[in-house]
Amino acid sequence: MPVNATIEEASRVRSDLPETAPSVVLQPDSDGIAVVRFDRSGSSVNVLDTATLRQLSAIVNELNRRSLRGVIFVSSKPAVFVAGADLKELAATEDRPGLVELGQQIFTRIEALRCVTVAAIHGACAGGGLEISLACDYRVASDAHVTKIGLPEVKLGLIPAWGGSTRLPRLIGLPRALKVILGGDLMPGSKALKLGLVDAIAPPERLTFLAERFVGKGKPRGSFRHWAWIPAWQTVAALTRKSVLRKTRGHYPAALSAVDVVSKSVVRSISQSLAAEKKAILALAEGDVSRNLIRLFFLQDRAKHLPAPKAESIENTAVIGSGVMGAGIAQWFAARGKAVLLRDIGPGQLAQGLQRAEKLFSEARRRGILSGCEARAGMDRIVPAEVAVQMNSIDLVVEAVSEDMQVKKAIFADLEERVRLDTILATNTSALSIAEISRGLREPTRVLGLHFFNPVHRMKLVEIARGELTSDFAVDTAVAFVQRIGKLPVVVKDRPGFLVNRILLPYLLEAVRLFVSGARVEAIDESMLDFGMPMGPLRLLDEVGLDVAGDVGETLCRAFPDRMHTPDVFAQLLAADAKGKKTGRGFYEYRSGQVAGVNRFAISRREADDKASLTREQLQERMVFLMINEAARCLEESIVDDPRDIDFAMVMGTGFAPFRGGPLRHADHIGIAKVTENLERLARSRERQFAPSNLLIEMTRQEKKFYSN
Repeated sequence: MPVNATIEEASRVRSDLPETAPSVVLQPDSDGIAVVRFDRSGSSVNVLDTATLRQLSAIVNELNRRSLRGVIFVSSKPAVFVAGADLKELAATEDRPGLVELGQQIFTRIEALRCVTVAAIHGACAGGGLEISLACDYRVASDAHVTKIGLPEVKLGLIPAWGGSTRLPRLIGLPRALKVILGGDLMPGSKALKLGLVDAIAPPERLTFLAERFVGKGKPRGSFRHWAWIPAWQTVAALTRKSVLRKTRGHYPAALSAVDVVSKSVVRSISQSLAAEKKAILALAEGDVSRNLIRLFFLQDRAKHLPAPKAESIENTAVIGSGVMGAGIAQWFAARGKAVLLRDIGPGQLAQGLQRAEKLFSEARRRGILSGCEARAGMDRIVPAEVAVQMNSIDLVVEAVSEDMQVKKAIFADLEERVRLDTILATNTSALSIAEISRGLREPTRVLGLHFFNPVHRMKLVEIARGELTSDFAVDTAVAFVQRIGKLPVVVKDRPGFLVNRILLPYLLEAVRLFVSGARVEAIDESMLDFGMPMGPLRLLDEVGLDVAGDVGETLCRAFPDRMHTPDVFAQLLAADAKGKKTGRGFYEYRSGQVAGVNRFAISRREADDKASLTREQLQERMVFLMINEAARCLEESIVDDPRDIDFAMVMGTGFAPFRGGPLRHADHIGIAKVTENLERLARSRERQFAPSNLLIEMTRQEKKFYSN
């Protein structure tokens, strides 16, 4: 009887296996082939915790007692093979050495089984899931889009330590193994096949038959491809280490540790390399970097599962405005199966918007995110409209035009006449008042902010801004919709700049003030790159556009005139058509989209030179402490109620150094008293923007932290 005929018999296991075996079961063998099935009880995800590993250990013992031709490892979950280790247990357990040893021992025993072993991968196969697969003789994967394969441990501040750092270079060679492990990305089955991570791919319904065919091939001959790298391993390691340091500036020790362990694995025995894996991961797991990155992982998971009890389903959408943001939003909706009506004032604007969307679909196809058919189907879901039409079938409208309050109010007044009473009306504004936009409407309860970040196809965060009159129904529906389209929501109160821009703007303004008062462009940006930001603040202003940043700045400066004002250099640069990258010059000059040097016109706008001698640490403190101070004010004003929301939003929305955990976590680490004292010192020198918030002053007095652990 073929193996797939026994799939429904998962409950039939030997009585000498653990009685509580909800996570992994051994099915009866058929024609000499047994199936080990991962199916974590009460969960949509398979993870490897101590209990599951012990169940797997008992199953491996049983497999050793049987006379079998082969064993096939499969999953019952529709979208997950094995998602990796249970991070909650890894973070909480006091016996990390025991957990690491247990996984290593079991996977080594799987590798040593006398029969042929095949991992039949359908769904996410990450971390420990791939390490199980690497211990097998063969790996086959489905061609479904839910199948994603990789080792993401470095992104969590760890390294693969259940054999992944040891076995992967033996399978695909040292350079490729380093690329896979250091990248930390999950790849589709087709890419995994090209790299040699899997031996074949097939449609999901044919996967078990394919696995049976590989059992019939018998044990594979040993692969010695990794031996070719023994003479060159030191050179490969040195070059890779240099590249890692250039990209990370030494802030991510897991990447450097991975280079060391993976490179040396080709000149060590398996047991020696496994010991090195264990030593490395135990050291990394104790560090703040790994703790902060794992905490960020949990915050992302928290956002994915924010409760939305009053939510209604959204299928048909409309986007008003086909500029960069509007086209990006429309493309994202359509790629996630939503029908999109794309509205703009004329055929020229619509044509440009459709071209932008088509370009995004083409990029997704090239990167293997979408197939050609899926990209074409997505593009077909976008229906352009250059004239106003009735929208009785539309569930959600997102307005994405320029930051002009009067324009937005006119659009919303018109929309109210064209949509159903229960249609959600959202604005993509990054700073303007939701209450003001909805003033005068008959149904202001359905109006909210839905702030996507640029570029839409890369940035996961979406701020959901709740106006004073916005209903629970509207907020819950927006939260659920954002989650369903693969974005991460954070709900914020309707205040100028909402959350992310409110905290980010003082940092950007201070960077400009430092420049005007003599600090070099390169020194300002390099100081923040050294801090861990993905881009310097002046370069970021160029990327965003000085005109766009100026609009947001104007809104916030009007709201907080006592501590925020836009330096004159903004107006001077805009008058010279230096709007940033899009016009070829801002604080930098650009050639073919690449930085070609500092804009000499900008340098000529400097007014003094009293900040030219500041050290990088002093530059960092002036900019970062302003972010911390504004984040504390946001918490004080209850824009969000939880410091985790602030840190999560700043990391996901601005790239705030993830390894530092966010501005408030960073404040706890360096000491809130130090932050407050420095702010007070700077404020005494007539720099009013540094006046510490009441919350920081009170927390310093009471010796409190933002987080309890």
